[in-house]
This record gives sequence, C-alpha cells and structure tokens, in this order.
Amino acid sequence: MYQGRTVFSQILDFLPRRKFKNCVDRYQGNYRTRSLTCFDQFVCMAFAQLTYRDSLRDTVLCLDALRKNLYHSGIKGNVSKSTLADANEKRDWRIYADFAQVLIKQARALYVMDRAYLNFERLYKMHLNSSFFILRSKRNTKLKRIYSAPVDRNTGVICDQTVRVVGKTTAEAYPEKLRRVKYKIH
Repeated sequence: MYQGRTVFSQILDFLPRRKFKNCVDRYQGNYRTRSLTCFDQFVCMAFAQLTYRDSLRDTVLCLDALRKNLYHSGIKGNVSKSTLADANEKRDWRIYADFAQVLIKQARALYVMDRAYLNFERLYKMHLNSSFFILRSKRNTKLKRIYSAPVDRNTGVICDQTVRVVGKTTAEAYPEKLRRVKYKIH
C-alpha cells in the first residue's frame, strides 16, 4: 500500500501559511475556537471546491471516507457538518477575502494560466512581457523549422528545433522564433 502524502496535501504546501495566519490574526478568526481552526475550515472548503462537492453534507461524507488521511491532508481534527456550517456562518469572511487577494497576487507574479485554444497573439504579448510558456502544440499547427539542435535520444527527446509560425495571420500575430521540443514519454 502507498504510504506517501496525498496530492491534496502536496498542493497545500504551496500556500503561504504565514500570510494566512496574518489574515486570521487580523480578524481574530481563531478566538475561542475549540476544534475547527480557520485553516482547517479553509482546507475543508478547498477540498470541497477541488473535488466538486455539492453540499456540506457531501463534503463531510467524503472527508469522513478519507478519515485516515485527513491529518496528512492538513486537517487536524474530525469534521462534522454542524461544526463546518457554524464556522462558515460565524467566521469573518474578510479572512478568506484577504487571503484570496494574497493568492491572486502570488498567481499574477507567476503568470500561470490555462488555455482552451492556441492564440499566438496572446502568447506574443506574454513573450513581450518577459514571460515564458510551455504548451502542447496541436497537430495542425503549421511551423517551419529553421534550425535543429543535436539531442540525446536516450533521454526521450526526439528533436529540439527553432521554428517560425507559418501563415500570414499567425506570423503577424507571433513574428518571433519559437523553440519546439518533441519527446517520447517512456
């Protein structure tokens, strides 16, 4: 049986806990709290959001099914529906609003985004702002090879090329060179 940490607990490692604590302290969120801390509440609600839970009952049932892993996921105690409902009702919402702003600021600094389609104009704007991007190219993306760098095929890399976008409209949208790396997943 796998004894490592859950993916969810690994995601939680990226949260700036000290800044979360500052938000909680600013509004005295953990004042007279016995069981469910603000962080536990946040983790429960983040879990609910990431796993598409429909209700508090659904969330608590799912957490209860994972009781053995709760501690390793960042939740320190048992979670009941009434405790979570009380916390959601009584805790100051500004704690989480302030923390959301912290996370938004952190994400903006990374310029992380998910794209639904290939937009060379948007990619070029990112390039002009000194950002970088990695994407999975579609089969019908037309690129012209300018240069091929030598590769070690034992690493799984098939080719490492400098390319240009082909096509009048797309070439105008992204006039710079791009790097294309093809690899084989082992």
